[in-house]
Amino acid sequence: IPDLLVLSVGIDNLRIEDQLNFRQPSGDVVLNIRGMVYHSQTGRHFTSITVDREGTLWYHDGIRTGRGCINMGTMKD
Repeated sequence: IPDLLVLSVGIDNLRIEDQLNFRQPSGDVVLNIRGMVYHSQTGRHFTSITVDREGTLWYHDGIRTGRGCINMGTMKD
């Protein structure tokens, strides 16, 4: 299991869990979601959400937020 896992999903209506679990012969491996990048159909605009160590979600959209991020609460909210 890599330290960084990147997935591309082409579905609009998707439920995202906060962890990915992998079963390995040596035992289960759990990866915590640390960020997501969303892009438009044309691929010309990106937004992102990152998750800090405390579990706080931070939204970034260069057009809307410039260099800053907006606190979106936590994944448990």
